[in-house]
Amino acid sequence: MLPATFRSARRISPGLLLPALLLTAACGTEAQPLGYCTAPRSLAIEVAVTDSASGLARADSAVGSLQSGNYADSLHHSLGSSLLLSGGSELGTYEVSVSRPGYLAWSRIGVAVTQVGPCGNVEPVHLDARLQPAP
Repeated sequence: MLPATFRSARRISPGLLLPALLLTAACGTEAQPLGYCTAPRSLAIEVAVTDSASGLARADSAVGSLQSGNYADSLHHSLGSSLLLSGGSELGTYEVSVSRPGYLAWSRIGVAVTQVGPCGNVEPVHLDARLQPAP
């Protein structure tokens, strides 16, 4: 038999059980009690930029942009990576463009960025920009 102090500590008031369960379910991994979200919005789009023939990373001197309605942003180089460009933080449907000297411009239309979790964070979209050498 368990000691009396342990038995009483395990008892939960029925009036507190339901609110505690609802709060835990609503919080997920991004929120704290009372609905305060702690996770920042994440970057919406990540583009791996490569040469279509060799597969070598080509983001080092590439530039990119994205637009969703009135929202526009530049794609930025990911720290320490010659492969990735990333940007955006809004939900919506984007047009994404990448260009690099010596290559044809690359673009995608209709790239949908959706919400994940209760805090409005975006679910990042990963794209592959396989650049074709310019003639």
